[in-house]
Amino acid sequence: MTENEDKKQANPQYAINQLAKALLGTGEGSLKKMKQWQDVLAGMLGGNLDIGSRTPIKNVPLWVTPEVIFGGFATGKYAAGGELLPFEKALYAEWGTEPASVDQVRMPLNGYYIAEEGRAELIQMLKSRLYRVNVPEESMLLVVAWLFEKGEIERGMSLIDEMIAFCSHLRFYPIPATQPLRELKGDIIFVHNVFYAVNNLRRKAEQESVLKMNEAIQVWTPLYDRAVSLFLETVEGDIPILESDENGALKRKENGQPIASGGWPCKNFSADWSARAKTLLNDYESACKDYVMCTKHKKKKENFARLRGYLEIAYRNRDELTKRDIGYIRKILASYVTAHGAPDSKPHNQTREMQSHIANLPLHHKLAQLLADRLANQAPEQGIADFEPFIGPITKDESKKWGGVAGGDIPPSLIRKAFLCKEAPIAQLIEEKYLRSSEALASQLSLLTSRLRASRSNDPELAQILQATYLAFRKRRSLLLLNLQSQVKFEELPWVKAVEPWIKGSDDSKEAALKSLNLVTRLVFRYFPQTILPNKLVKEMRALAKDVDLKIPLVDELAADIFMGEFTVNYLNAAKEAAHLLKGTLYERYYEIDFDKILIMEAPEFAQMCNNRLSLEQSKMSFVPINGAIIEQAQILTTHNLASLWNALDLDYLRPELPAISQKIFAWICLRQQMQISDFRANLHRKKDCAYAFRQMIFFLSLAGVAEQKEFLKWMSSYLKEKSFKLPWDFDEILQSFAVCVNGGKPEFIYLGWSSDA
Repeated sequence: MTENEDKKQANPQYAINQLAKALLGTGEGSLKKMKQWQDVLAGMLGGNLDIGSRTPIKNVPLWVTPEVIFGGFATGKYAAGGELLPFEKALYAEWGTEPASVDQVRMPLNGYYIAEEGRAELIQMLKSRLYRVNVPEESMLLVVAWLFEKGEIERGMSLIDEMIAFCSHLRFYPIPATQPLRELKGDIIFVHNVFYAVNNLRRKAEQESVLKMNEAIQVWTPLYDRAVSLFLETVEGDIPILESDENGALKRKENGQPIASGGWPCKNFSADWSARAKTLLNDYESACKDYVMCTKHKKKKENFARLRGYLEIAYRNRDELTKRDIGYIRKILASYVTAHGAPDSKPHNQTREMQSHIANLPLHHKLAQLLADRLANQAPEQGIADFEPFIGPITKDESKKWGGVAGGDIPPSLIRKAFLCKEAPIAQLIEEKYLRSSEALASQLSLLTSRLRASRSNDPELAQILQATYLAFRKRRSLLLLNLQSQVKFEELPWVKAVEPWIKGSDDSKEAALKSLNLVTRLVFRYFPQTILPNKLVKEMRALAKDVDLKIPLVDELAADIFMGEFTVNYLNAAKEAAHLLKGTLYERYYEIDFDKILIMEAPEFAQMCNNRLSLEQSKMSFVPINGAIIEQAQILTTHNLASLWNALDLDYLRPELPAISQKIFAWICLRQQMQISDFRANLHRKKDCAYAFRQMIFFLSLAGVAEQKEFLKWMSSYLKEKSFKLPWDFDEILQSFAVCVNGGKPEFIYLGWSSDA
């Protein structure tokens, strides 16, 4: 069998299924997906795409960033290609020629920046830092210009040779900017940039319920008050009111109806009463044409609608009012006066003043626009260090434009939306719940690792290029890879390789990277101990470990639908780290692991051990679930990075916190079990997540010690009694088995996420 014959390849059926889903959708999003999956299929069937390879586009080197869609499939297009951007059209137009095709613009623009005049312009960009890099390739000519400036002509020409074949398709030049990005220090990051925060505020929708309430207060309530006043004028005797006992409770008849007392309406009508009633009815009809948000006043069973009906009868011919009608009017008046006070009385006026104040408060969706305007002039790609100038009281001009009282405050809920772009230490952002998961932390961690990468160069201009390129590189979507291949690494980019002699980690940069790796690990363990490390976070941790020359066997979470039954040697190394740390502990006992065997194991045996650990029921499952079960066994044996990080970073100082961390995980599992989920697939995800969390809980408890484990059982029992959770039928069995194991016995039931019902 040849190498090509032995090579596993991606099945086009997945792309066919995705295309079918896109065809069933509607809207621009579905059309875009449909076109992308058509490109994938055409490329796979035509031989232009090798899905599963590090170089998925035929005759295109790995450093070119491909367009990648769901599942890691390359479409055959380039991230640095596609339609001309506005700045490209503007640059080309400066030469006096209307932009034509992409090829006719990109080739001369790349040529211009390769030539001396363009390189000088790039050097100016470097010195002023007035540029942006959104795709890694956009920094390639910046590196060329930097190398030429340093007299490294041969290195620069070598890079030009690399890019020349793609100069008509790709942008190798940066995007011009009007202001430089501010440098962040230490562990300062932001959750989203200013651009995101502004758009998020702009999208703040009108609150229909608030608009309805305001209309009711400002339009329909005054009309109701007028109707009540008109009928109260006709009362003979005291104003009607509902009777109450000494405790303030309403007195009721045998049928449950409240008892009204006081005079009777419709006894005394003034000469102009009918005219004023007619005016009120006309005002109501006009209001119905102009105000349509609130419809409560139209409901027949509402007191205002009933009173309005009686008003129409009384206006036409008051003799048509029956005793029953007058009784209803009296009851309505009594209810109104009891609830609000008589019109123009002190209680009534106080209530209406308070309601009017509420109705005149500035609408949140308008104040969101006000706040967005304040932020809009800031650099869109960065965060904001000092928010004080942006969250102050409403000014007179803003009050005129957006409403609200000059000097009034911006609502806290809107300030929180703006704070999404607040620059702050990572720990603070987690504490304040702006970073709410390890996935969210992973998404923003590249801000920190990019700075640390940049700090390895003593040249400030090169450091800036490296930081911008690294951030752009981290946006590169992962490819679907088969045959144990690895994703493209930052160091493999030719223009990063070209400047390697100027990238040397100093003691300071290594110390900063180690400090950051410790910080991130500590924060994840403390705040998100229930979730396995997401692949994005693992990537950044690998980068930090590399910067300090730490060889930590960190492993990725594998996708069950594309798993080919093989593991890299990294997984065995991670399992050996777990064996050294957890041999003889609760973890080894609960999961029935032979750590001694793992310590002498060779790489090919690891996958076989994972297979052998499947139960008989699991071994009979279909393709995806059985893959998931094998992957879960690998996670059990490796602890999915927990042991590797604990050993490498010497985290023993966290031991006093481990019981509290374990309690946090257990509480999370119990709360997760309370969620009402009807979707079958979502339920499977919930089960998997809870089992993974349970495994992490056992890991932390295993390091806490035997006494702490016994105390945890007591706490767990009291916690469940206190909360009275409704837990799945098999959860009691899971907990009983766990308790047996804590007390030194053999577990009869091991909690797993992938089982025969998956």
